[in-house]
Amino acid sequence: LSREKSGVANSPSEHPDTHTAILDRAVSLFAQKGYHGVSMRDIAQGVGISAAALYHHFPDKETLYQNAVRYVFLDKTLPAKEALQNDGPTELRLKRFIRELVQLFGSNPEFRKLQQRALLESDVERLKTLATVVFEEDFVKIVHILEELLPQCDAHMLLFSISGMIIHHFEVGTVRRLFPGSRAEHDDFDYITEFFTGLLLRGLDGIKRA
Repeated sequence: LSREKSGVANSPSEHPDTHTAILDRAVSLFAQKGYHGVSMRDIAQGVGISAAALYHHFPDKETLYQNAVRYVFLDKTLPAKEALQNDGPTELRLKRFIRELVQLFGSNPEFRKLQQRALLESDVERLKTLATVVFEEDFVKIVHILEELLPQCDAHMLLFSISGMIIHHFEVGTVRRLFPGSRAEHDDFDYITEFFTGLLLRGLDGIKRA
């Protein structure tokens, strides 16, 4: 999907800094308060611009919301896709992919909050829009690469399983640190990568033998 077709705006070249500032503030506010708890005026005030200036960059809140989600997540998934496409053994490419997802989710708490807000609000139409307009193109590309690497697997299930494990690990970080057995390396990106890569590969071996 092109940005024009999807409604995801291109940055106005004459005001790139303002455009980025708007997206940064929108991500923070949407993550804190949810879609319905934030107005365009709130975002304009947070950036220090007029409402008219904000509408110059984004015609409505829905378009701004879609752009904010893309900004905080999809524009940062390029390294993950490149990790899968790089030459090398399948196991190494999967490990690189998992490492990039760990970096992505572990370094972006606001995206995790944004995702939680979207799910809690249970706005089916908005979730459908995000799935089809914002996420689908990149999702399909990654699934196709996984299908090529691992034709014996359900790539759709595999991608959601990997992502779900990694996201959950960071979401429950505050709680899991309180339980016996918690260690400092459980928050180390390299350790997390090795753990989930080993877990995944052992599972894939089982699928191959089934």
